[in-house]
Amino acid sequence: MRVKNKTVLFVCILAFLCVLPAKETLAYFTAYTESAGGHALALKPETRIKETYKDNVKKIQIENTGPADCFVRVKVLSGNKVALSCKGEGWTEKDDGYWYYEDVLPSAGLTRVLEVAVAIPDGWQASSGSVNVIVIQECAPVCEREGKLYGDWEHAVRLDREDKVQEGADV
Repeated sequence: MRVKNKTVLFVCILAFLCVLPAKETLAYFTAYTESAGGHALALKPETRIKETYKDNVKKIQIENTGPADCFVRVKVLSGNKVALSCKGEGWTEKDDGYWYYEDVLPSAGLTRVLEVAVAIPDGWQASSGSVNVIVIQECAPVCEREGKLYGDWEHAVRLDREDKVQEGADV
């Protein structure tokens, strides 16, 4: 009987030692918390190019498909044999080669048309029978400094025409 009591006592102590950390372990698996308040989120702008090409004129518009207003800019590239000239109401070319839309583009809004005239030299024929006109567009969230709205282009990837166009390329 004495051995049986020692065995029962040993099992009880062992069970107690096993159950002792269960409270902390159970708390780990059942952690629950609540919070209140709010925080402003910066919504990422999203845009899409709409373009048509007819009679050597490419018409470009940018549509804001994101949930927030943004600023947009466009760069137009082609091979060195093709001359491009751009114009459009509300668009301004800057020294970096981008055409900047002057107004804030609201969510679900569409820019005015930027027209790109493609001048192909007389007698010149592209080896593929077509001319590539590449349109690069970027958007930036609307920022404000001292009451003035601007687009933060600091983190944009710069693409210089001289670096990307192969020397002597026909298109």
